[in-house]
This record gives sequence, C-alpha cells and structure tokens, in this order.
Amino acid sequence: MVVALYGPAYQPIEVELVGRIDSVKGGIRTIFVVVPDAPVSKVVVELFGGKKGLLDNSRNICRHRNRATVKLTGHNGKVYNTKPELKASGCKKRKKKKSKRHRRARGSLSSASRVR
Repeated sequence: MVVALYGPAYQPIEVELVGRIDSVKGGIRTIFVVVPDAPVSKVVVELFGGKKGLLDNSRNICRHRNRATVKLTGHNGKVYNTKPELKASGCKKRKKKKSKRHRRARGSLSSASRVR
C-alpha cells in the first residue's frame, strides 16, 4: 500500500509511505517501516469499495459500528494508540427506534369503581 501525504499550502511537503499489508488474527495489518521524520497532524485514508476496491469485506460492515486499532510509534520513542470509528459509505441510515410509551393498564373495573 502506498500513502501519499501532502502538507498545507503554506508548507508544501510531499511524502510517500510504502507499507506492507498482511493478515493477523482474522484482520488486516499495514506496517510502514520507513517513515520520514516529518510532523503529521491528521491522516485521512479513503478506500474505494465495490468490484475495483483494494480490500474486500467478509461481513456486512453496515450492520455494526466498526473500529480500527491504530498503534503509532514516533522517532523519539513516544507511542500513541487509538481506536477510531470507521465510517462506511454507501450504508443506508439507520432508523431510530421509537421509544416505548407507558401504556395505561387495562383491566376489568369492578362495579364499585364505575360509580360517577
């Protein structure tokens, strides 16, 4: 997998990361061994799906919330681990469940309680 990173207009930097993809414990893993020492504040990865998609899902990703495990280690040895939620495009929006309203108890009324 190759990831192209671009800096903002005021800091024109371009970095290409080359990663290795393999499978581990039923999931996939991408490792970027050589990463340039450049500050990164945000990375957004969009993978196209369908027949021309890079990866194929073995289950319905629209059914549940899915999270990725991200483990980052900097050149200075600092570690940052997070589990961001994955956004799946092409999924229909879920309908909100209607809350159950309290129902009045129905039962037979005795003749004494019917008096007006």
